[in-house]
Amino acid sequence: MLFFQHSVIEKGILNEFQLILCRNVMIYFDIPLQRKVLRHFYNSLDAGGFLVTGKSEGLLLNDGYEYFVDYNERYSIYRRKN
Repeated sequence: MLFFQHSVIEKGILNEFQLILCRNVMIYFDIPLQRKVLRHFYNSLDAGGFLVTGKSEGLLLNDGYEYFVDYNERYSIYRRKN
């Protein structure tokens, strides 16, 4: 497992990840920025990769269903759509 610091709001793909953990970060962003970050995460995950968010993130309220499906709703785990 490798850990890197990345900017979630800058352009480009972060990398090709199997898992992105982003807990309690997007709640501080406005709706347009949240959508941009979700698209950025989608483009940075491998096919079938996972995104884990905080309980208050509202991922699927911000067009998240366009990019992700529920994997485990209780723990806010989502899987990238192919």
